[in-house]
Amino acid sequence: MTALTKQRTVEVIAFLLIVLFTYTAVSKIMAGATFTVQLQKSPYLSDFAEEIAWLVPASETIISFLLAFPASRILGLYASFFLLCAFTTYIYAILHYSSFVPCACGGVIASLTWNQHLLLNTGFIALSIVGILLSPARQNKHLAL
Repeated sequence: MTALTKQRTVEVIAFLLIVLFTYTAVSKIMAGATFTVQLQKSPYLSDFAEEIAWLVPASETIISFLLAFPASRILGLYASFFLLCAFTTYIYAILHYSSFVPCACGGVIASLTWNQHLLLNTGFIALSIVGILLSPARQNKHLAL
């Protein structure tokens, strides 16, 4: 794979992650109190619902900005990977260890089942990994996997 092909692939992956995180952040912000109420119903997050209700969309927005600029893109890819892993771990725990399955998603993503959401997240985790591995900035030994 040529350097230009790698660069373009990383740019497409970053764009897809930006679309995902921007869409979900805006959906959560627009839902406002509804998102907080849904988090309060969560068996694992209820004690921190208020903090999570602003922390998640803020994190998604910050990651989108990191991904938008080549100088910070590798950091955005790592942040995407870790945030998506956290979301996926939460979904897995809800599906396998909870008697109650809350709905805290908005927009089109709310129409997905939890298993479909798990698959979507897994796909974006894979994209994040590919982006990290193909990123020219990965050559920096401080940021390499």
